[in-house]
Amino acid sequence: MRKANFFYYIFFYRPLWVLTLLWVSTPVSAQQLSNVGREFWLGYGHNVLFTNDNPINGQNLTLYLSAEQATTVTVSVNGTGFSQTVNIPANTVDFSIIIPKSGINDARIRQEGKFDRGIHIVASAPIVAYAHQYGIQSSGGTMLFPVEAYGFSYTSVNYDQVTNFGTAYSWLFVVAAEDN
Repeated sequence: MRKANFFYYIFFYRPLWVLTLLWVSTPVSAQQLSNVGREFWLGYGHNVLFTNDNPINGQNLTLYLSAEQATTVTVSVNGTGFSQTVNIPANTVDFSIIIPKSGINDARIRQEGKFDRGIHIVASAPIVAYAHQYGIQSSGGTMLFPVEAYGFSYTSVNYDQVTNFGTAYSWLFVVAAEDN
């Protein structure tokens, strides 16, 4: 009976242990996506402070660009002549870029639809980028995702906001780094 148990072990349990060890020791490949990158796109989204019936143009969109190593960053607005380049020292944050909101370089998106006013951020070394739109009584910020972190499915959580200027609706962008 002892001999039979040995063969039973060799032919039944041993393959299970080998398969278990192989499975446990197999490296797992997970997505390594983050908010650190070299290329970003965003839009200058609607704000109740720049509607046609509101004479106040008191909002601004400022970019916050952070780098762990010294880098050069160029920000341009597609469809305009606006372009600004900044040098960011290592371990600092630059917040000197304010996106144009008037004239021929106006980057604001005032209504629904498809637009060519995308704000393009390109860095020579990895950075983290944030956008902050603020006005007299409103403020909104967002962390930007680099192009390599783009996905296919997102959820937008929004609500209507009543202000002194009327109802301020939430909005979202669908951004593409290239056509189609």
